[in-house]
Amino acid sequence: MLARYEDDKISAEPAKLVEKSWKSSTAKSYDKFWGNWCKWTNEESLNSFRPSPTNLANFLSFLFKSGLSYSSINCHRSAISQTLSLDGSPKLGFHILVRRTLKDMIISKPPQNRISTIWNVGPVFIYLESIDLSSTSSWLLVNVKVSCLLVLCLADRSSDLRLLSSDITFYDNSCHVLLTGTRKLGSQNAFIINKFSNLTFAQWHICIFTSILRLAADLQTRNNFFLGLSHNPVTTVIIARWIKTALARAGGNTAIFSAHSKRTASTSHAYKKGLDLAHIIKAADWSTARIFHCHYNRQIEPFSQDFSSTVLSGYKQP
Repeated sequence: MLARYEDDKISAEPAKLVEKSWKSSTAKSYDKFWGNWCKWTNEESLNSFRPSPTNLANFLSFLFKSGLSYSSINCHRSAISQTLSLDGSPKLGFHILVRRTLKDMIISKPPQNRISTIWNVGPVFIYLESIDLSSTSSWLLVNVKVSCLLVLCLADRSSDLRLLSSDITFYDNSCHVLLTGTRKLGSQNAFIINKFSNLTFAQWHICIFTSILRLAADLQTRNNFFLGLSHNPVTTVIIARWIKTALARAGGNTAIFSAHSKRTASTSHAYKKGLDLAHIIKAADWSTARIFHCHYNRQIEPFSQDFSSTVLSGYKQP
């Protein structure tokens, strides 16, 4: 997309800084969407860098008729709008004509949720409770337990966990974990993990503060909180695999539910338990309640305590 910068007479150095301001995954996606836009404008004999709101609305309509999902079409809109606004002009993607076009798509073909229910966090916590960090020597079990407790109790993304460092400050009732980089939404704020209260003796095994405290000595010998078998920093894919492992061993249907579903499970559970929606939005780092209601709030699958206990009683740690 450097051609866009050159068209606006932006020198190479600022152009590179602008590109670096986007995460690599975002830039890669934007390149694909921008390529589709340029191909369409060339076929229509239009200027890719100086379109009108009508041009963008027609392009989005073309994508809709081609069978693309609303999510994909909206990503195209965002990529084009963000790139074209680098010269300080108003974002084309927010023009009333473009917004009306997107709204018409939703009315004509409402997005369908792939699933209407979400897995219950109860069996997963029962499984995690069975992992005793003071006695297990399994590298996998330690990482599975701590990563799952973090994402379920803090409603964070797997990509955020990858950034956790070993720089931890402990207080009486909480600990602060610094990050090695920037989160998805640009924040570099430390993870603040509070100590649970009013837990039974057995339930202390699922207190994330207690779990991190038990790992404190080992964390002093490395820079990153999570490490792989080769002692290198782990990727988001590996953390997602740990979460999926816990879900599978707790009896969850991993053929339907991916690791990404953990935010849906934890926030839906908190909402069902009566937690104020404002606290849920803040914990999940969402901008509005609409995001939760439209994309994350799901009916929770029931589970049998007797069934879960029976499954766990026959489980042998590797």
